Amino acid sequence: MLAQAAFELVGPQRAVQFFGVRLVGVNAETGRKLLLSLLAIAVVTLLARGLQALIR
Repeated sequence: MLAQAAFELVGPQRAVQFFGVRLVGVNAETGRKLLLSLLAIAVVTLLARGLQALIR
């Protein structure tokens, strides 16, 4: 039996497939945007906590 990757980008629109199940509406572009959004939230949160620590 061949081992299948848990995470794959398939098809012409690079849809995300997780354990053989294609996730509708999730492709490489939307995944990239999601990661960038999460990174921006993390940066803002860390900056806010750093500024609060400086004020105290």
